[in-house]
Amino acid sequence: MYPFSRSNPVLRSYFGSQLVFLNDLSGSLLGTFQSVCDANIKLGETMLEQTLGTGQRIMTSASADDLLGAVAGSAQPISCKLQAYERHLSTLAADVQVDLTHMVQRYGHQASRGTHASLDNDGPQNASEGEGSGMQPERRMQPERRTGKTLQGDRPVA
Repeated sequence: MYPFSRSNPVLRSYFGSQLVFLNDLSGSLLGTFQSVCDANIKLGETMLEQTLGTGQRIMTSASADDLLGAVAGSAQPISCKLQAYERHLSTLAADVQVDLTHMVQRYGHQASRGTHASLDNDGPQNASEGEGSGMQPERRMQPERRTGKTLQGDRPVA
């Protein structure tokens, strides 16, 4: 078992910030999921009420004209409800995108600072080990290697 309590404080701080990020991310996504579920339930209730009202008007209609009027009259309110639902979901999606962007920016800066601090603390040890083994460190790799493609002339080869 790895003794986490005796590990590097920078590493502990980094993992702590990652856990806080994942906690906030899951809370935000669960809140969004709850909002979508609430909107679905509200739409379902509204559609059921509209359908029952239309069904009652159809059952009580005496002539074909009344029947067609009841069916045609229910189409407009239902389409308006669906448009409102679509707008509500679009607003929710935009709000979530903004929230997630702010969250990633906030925690991204913290994580990158923690990573740089960790690299600064471990840098001299890792650099001497990398030079002694004859292997190049990851940050010195060629661009073709990082993308997983090799270049032949001006075109990438898969």
